[in-house]
Parts: sequence; structure tokens; C-alpha cells
Amino acid sequence: MADLDRLLTADISYAAADAVEPPDFAPIAHRGAQRRRTHRLLMAAVATVVITLVAVGSSLVVGEPSTSPQPVSPGPTSNTSGSMPSGEGAKERAIEPGTYRIPSSSWSALDFTITFPEGWTVQYGNIFHHESETDGLDLTLEAAVVDEIFTDACRGDGVAQAVGPRVKDLVTALRTQPGPAVKRPVRTTLGGYPATRVDLRVPSGLDLRSCRLALDGGLALQVWYSESADNYFVLFPRAVASVYILDVGGERQVFVTQNRSPDSPAARAELQEVLDSIRIETQGAGASRASATTPEGPRQHPDTS
Repeated sequence: MADLDRLLTADISYAAADAVEPPDFAPIAHRGAQRRRTHRLLMAAVATVVITLVAVGSSLVVGEPSTSPQPVSPGPTSNTSGSMPSGEGAKERAIEPGTYRIPSSSWSALDFTITFPEGWTVQYGNIFHHESETDGLDLTLEAAVVDEIFTDACRGDGVAQAVGPRVKDLVTALRTQPGPAVKRPVRTTLGGYPATRVDLRVPSGLDLRSCRLALDGGLALQVWYSESADNYFVLFPRAVASVYILDVGGERQVFVTQNRSPDSPAARAELQEVLDSIRIETQGAGASRASATTPEGPRQHPDTS
């Protein structure tokens, strides 16, 4: 979930483990840059193309509220620890434990606060990462502005289609996108607001060597590209990614997590702790810290409305 060149470089150990031949770093980076430029041209042309996706279960089980949801309950203002380190390019910078205010930007539709324990880092001021070789943890969390999604996460040249502004628009797009294995949406809360969570995995039987990222030396799926943040959502094998989608006063707020150690109770607990700390800030109203649910976590209720 970041710009393609950085993701492929950072994930080279995973790719090399599964690739037929070890990738050559320089050509990978070069092809990644070329593909990004090509992708932008395709995005400009895709407005003239009408694409119909047909998938099992494409009827949405999540209903849209008639009015914007209100916070679960008001909460006190959080004391923040200061400014989030901005990072320098792909370099990760350590985050001092504490609560930080993340302003709205090309990454996030709304302001929010978030609390990090020891051991988290940040890239570009918005990609939060926790990796521990001792415990085998590998977690990522970030906000996202999603206007488009790839018509296929594996095959083709990465053609994008527009996604409407509502919660159910993005849920539908994720559920019908070829490539990932997508579970039924789950009702939960995040930042004090009702949320819909969609979990994604790479199917166990999918040969990632047949997907477009294999041309750049990466074995993964491309779910979307956020042009505003120049940021890819890349789904890695053996990981569980969760997309949290909220309607806050008519604004769609999206958070994405990826747990590459999903069988670890410690990883799930660490991610749950950070998710529970998120508080979305809206003008004239406070939002409480309510508990979001992570996969295999507490209070998972498939949405059947």
C-alpha cells in the first residue's frame, strides 16, 4: 500500500522467495516507473470506456443510511504528542509513542487522531508500519482517498474504473473486482462512527506469476491506485487486508490495514489497539474511541441487511 517502486523494493525478499529467478533490482525499479507513467495515461483514457463487471454475489448486502450517521457518543479531546515525522522518501522514521493528529490531505478525507505504542514507524507522513523480527509481526495501516479501482487486480494493464462517493459504491467495487478473495462485509465501528469492513486475501490457488506485477518482480495484487496521494494498494500473499469504509457527515473516510502475520494473536492485538485509538475529528462534534474489529477479532457480525 504505497507507491509501486517503494513497495516492490521493500518486498523483494518475499518476491525472491517465490520467483523462479531472483529479480534484478534496477530493471524492477525502472519498469515500475514506466508502468506508473503508462497507468496514468490509461487512467486519462478510461473515461471513454464502459466496463461491466459480473461476479457471484454482486448484489450488495450493505444498506446505505438515509442520513449521515452520528458519532456513537461524544468523547474528550485527545492530548497530542506533536507533529508526525514526515519521513524522507521511502525512508521509515520511528514514531515516538503517543497520540498524533493527522490532518486531512490527499491521503485522508478527514482529520483524525491516532495513538501509537512503541515500535511503529512512518513513511511519507501517512503510511504507518510495525515490524518485529522477534515476534514475527508485520502490520501496515493508512488512510486512503479512493476515487478509482482497477477493473482486475491481477491481469491486464491496470485499467481503472471510477468509484462512486458512497460507502456501498466502494464495497460493491471491492466485492466484484477479479483477483482477491473477498469476504462478506462486516458491520463494525471505527473512530466513533459506524463502519463497513471488507477483508481481502490473495486466493491460495492463484499463481501470482501470471499477474501484471510479476513483470516488475513483485508477486502481489494491485487493488487500486490513489492518484491524489500517488499511492498503490498492493495486496500481498499470506496477508489479510481490511478496508474500513465510513460515512462521516457525507464524507467517505477510508482506512486500510494489512496484516502479514494474520495467524499471530499478538499481531491482531497490536493492530486492534491502534485501531481502537483512532478518533475522527469533525467540525462541531466529537467522536468517541469505539472499537473497530479486525479479522478473527471480537464482535464480528456479517452484514445481512
